[in-house]
Amino acid sequence: MSKTPNQTVLLSTAFIDDAPGRRVRILCILDNGSNINCLPNECVEILGLKRKSVNVPVSGLKGSTHSVKAKISGVISNADESFRENRDFFSCS
Repeated sequence: MSKTPNQTVLLSTAFIDDAPGRRVRILCILDNGSNINCLPNECVEILGLKRKSVNVPVSGLKGSTHSVKAKISGVISNADESFRENRDFFSCS
């Protein structure tokens, strides 16, 4: 019988405004050192934000590459709204 070690993933809580302007709480991985921001396609669908067509290759762990086909612009904030900023997000599968 093989044993799988316990894995822990720490997720940040952030808020992003949906199309009607309501703040929606999301759990996400935030990387301050990253050059891009990504949201899962399902999250983009729920938010209802307008997609813009792009064709951007993104490489990841172990050299895997993906082609991102859409991006959105959205307002992201923390719980008390002391941080609130407009950002672009790639819609990723």
